[in-house]
Amino acid sequence: MVYESDLHHAPFEQLLAMNLEKDRLLQRTTSGIHKDEINFLIKNFTLKKYASQGQLKSFILALKLSQYQILRQEKQISPILLLDDLFDRLDKNRVEQLIELLLGEVFGQIFITDTDAARVAQVIKKVKRDYLIYHIEFGQAQKLASG
Repeated sequence: MVYESDLHHAPFEQLLAMNLEKDRLLQRTTSGIHKDEINFLIKNFTLKKYASQGQLKSFILALKLSQYQILRQEKQISPILLLDDLFDRLDKNRVEQLIELLLGEVFGQIFITDTDAARVAQVIKKVKRDYLIYHIEFGQAQKLASG
């Protein structure tokens, strides 16, 4: 992991003063920790450049699940897990591994979004827990299945 920050080169107050006019024009702050870069590495190459789309998606999911575990331990509750467009860019093997992981751990509610109803139905068949599937279009929800 490589962490890059403008704060390594100048104090925050100085960066704010240097960028004041630009920040006023843009109506947002252009310096600070929200602009820092964290580059994760695979074999000394940045993840953004070296990883496949599936590897990158898997890495992001691993970070999200790590956040979930930290929240669960710190707060002593199971937070709601939101996984947007979960199956996109993941091969069948990774999807199956992820579903096994999600079912093997003690998770609270899990909300999964996807654009392919058939893919969701195929994956959900393996679930041995309660579930609901909704189709949402133009702000209207229609219940498709439950189990």
